[in-house]
Amino acid sequence: MPSPKSLRARGVEGLEHLLRARPDLQEVNPGDLAELSAAMGSPWSVIAALRGLDVPTLQVCEALAAMGGHLEPPALAQLLGARDEDARAAVSAAVSRLDQLGLLEDDGALAPFAISAWPKPLALGPPLALALEGRTADDLKSIARAIGISHGTRKAEILAAVTAALSDPERVRALAASAPADARKLLTAVALTGEEVHLWTYYSPRNGRETRPEHWCLRRGLLLAALEWNGPLIMPAEVALALRGPDWTAPFAPTPPAPDWQPVSEVLAERECTGSAAEFVRIAADVLDSCGRRPPELLKSGAVGVRELRRLAKELRCAVPDVRLALEVTYRAGLLSAPDSTIMPSAGYDTWLGLQPPERIATLVHAWWTAPGTTLTEPEAAWHPHPDLPHPPASVARVRAASLRALADRPGLAPLGGKDLVPLITWRMPYVFGGASVAESVEASLAEAARLGLVGAHALGAAGAALVDGDEARLLAALAGTGHLEHRVRLQADLTGMVLGNPDARVSALLDSCADREGTGSAMTWRFSPTSIGRALDAGADAGELLAQLTDLSEGEPPQPLAYLVRDVARRHGGIRGQKVACVLRSDDEALVAEVAATRSLRSLGLRRIAPTVLAGAKPLAETLQALRTAGYLPVEETADGVPVLVEARQHRARPARSRSGSSGRSRRSGVDPTPPTARELAERLLAAHSRTDGGRGRSRTTHSDPRKSFLALLPGGLLDDDLDEDDED
Repeated sequence: MPSPKSLRARGVEGLEHLLRARPDLQEVNPGDLAELSAAMGSPWSVIAALRGLDVPTLQVCEALAAMGGHLEPPALAQLLGARDEDARAAVSAAVSRLDQLGLLEDDGALAPFAISAWPKPLALGPPLALALEGRTADDLKSIARAIGISHGTRKAEILAAVTAALSDPERVRALAASAPADARKLLTAVALTGEEVHLWTYYSPRNGRETRPEHWCLRRGLLLAALEWNGPLIMPAEVALALRGPDWTAPFAPTPPAPDWQPVSEVLAERECTGSAAEFVRIAADVLDSCGRRPPELLKSGAVGVRELRRLAKELRCAVPDVRLALEVTYRAGLLSAPDSTIMPSAGYDTWLGLQPPERIATLVHAWWTAPGTTLTEPEAAWHPHPDLPHPPASVARVRAASLRALADRPGLAPLGGKDLVPLITWRMPYVFGGASVAESVEASLAEAARLGLVGAHALGAAGAALVDGDEARLLAALAGTGHLEHRVRLQADLTGMVLGNPDARVSALLDSCADREGTGSAMTWRFSPTSIGRALDAGADAGELLAQLTDLSEGEPPQPLAYLVRDVARRHGGIRGQKVACVLRSDDEALVAEVAATRSLRSLGLRRIAPTVLAGAKPLAETLQALRTAGYLPVEETADGVPVLVEARQHRARPARSRSGSSGRSRRSGVDPTPPTARELAERLLAAHSRTDGGRGRSRTTHSDPRKSFLALLPGGLLDDDLDEDDED
């Protein structure tokens, strides 16, 4: 990996670019450049970097691995078939990308663990130097005699002669042409496919008789045994390349797939974005409000069940996928917490409520941008605040960013559908999921972006472009169309209240306390009724105070029907009062007591008249009072002293949750702020710190032997297709 000296030479800008491109290094939070260099060379970090590369860069990396990791630009261009200027420029760009990511050593060689990511690069075996390294002098002499070359007396001289001979493509092709037909067929098949050949009986290339085609190849070094006893036979890379012919080139696809694009009206796209953003911020606020009033119970698995999600969707007049996405982004934004067996708003929710709609949606957008998963891959499933993700947390965020960047590269255009972007995103990062398909994640990311107001008419909106560029000021400006908080309500004679836009917390709280929500969207509607006014009076409101509050927040005087309703309910409110005995009802109005006792719909309560103004019931007081309210009466609970019991709407809040930034905590020091520094801050701190003098020994666990020293390391079992457990690195 790059040495501390070469890392220092990159300067602040270069180090910042490196840390942004490899965010896992920010999470490690190294103390100096030596620790940074050590962390960069660890297998989990190298593989994470490789997973973010596009197809041509990966192809160049694999070609370098096939060349033993040594960078020889002319040979690399020839191997990849880069004959014209554009192709050679693409190869150079890929090499520069590897260097920027710190995947090249100071001498230009490929990092050891980047080499071992391909056990058999280009379906080739190990290089001759490695394959012949463990052979005895007698074995090497036998090969030299079989291929008809002269050699010295020392082992090093014999090894050099054999290596040079088998590295000569013309000699190797001539040697294969002289082979028996069955041996020639075997050599051709192994050279093209890289398949291993198993020889189940022992054969000595020095003394054995050539009874099989494998024997002929072994005696001449065209095939070599990987192990001393009964191991597979492999073909050295130089031999395979020679037999593939001078016209064979490694795969190289520098040109990305081109989706079918169609022009989209900017006005139409922005209109859709603005409407979607305004709608989603309303849904998110309603979900949080509902969770505050009635926290959903979590299942034993810790998830919000499908039945609860459907209840919320029906209550809030939206779809289940919208509820799941709102739960996800508000939870990631720290506005929602899941303590114990329920889920409820956190203390940060009250602060969020005081923000203007553009700031509200911006908070949710930032939380979505770094979320570890997508909710719309399973739109109707239960929602879990701590899901078991099938992929590394950063993978989905990378696909999400790549999808929006692909749209940002073509402003004013839109793909025919989300699926049309899949080949392009796969070309840009084919191994982001360790070889799994990215199709579902791309489509889900674009669908979520559309709901958040970042994508409209399948094209990227101004807010989406600002998010991709990381421009906070532009993002807030683009989201300005979501409106502002309304501080007034329009009270109407049909006993409804309407807010054109997003009501502020005070307006929402007052209307929710004394009216029921009916309509949502760009205009929110509440309806007043005897039951809703009674609910406010149950919570301790006074009729005069309630009318004064409504007058203070309305655009004019409350209409007469609403004032009559409030006063009438206040007059009737408490006409019946209940006490907990089990239970007793009393009233100063003897006729009213007689009426209640004779009401058919209340017979199940077992009410009996024990005095002209007193009723005793067989049901609990809470159940009895609810039945009376359902029947149209307005009872009030009181204490044994006759004091009314206030029924206040409870707003649940959870304790502040710990950061869910996804930091692995590999190098958290006790007493240090767990929030990792930004790439710029870390780069400046590393350059300011004094490098250690111990050659890079640091906290990172990277004391590994060079995988190129082990012949067995080149056998199947690659890293790109499997997650590497960092706890098992050593």
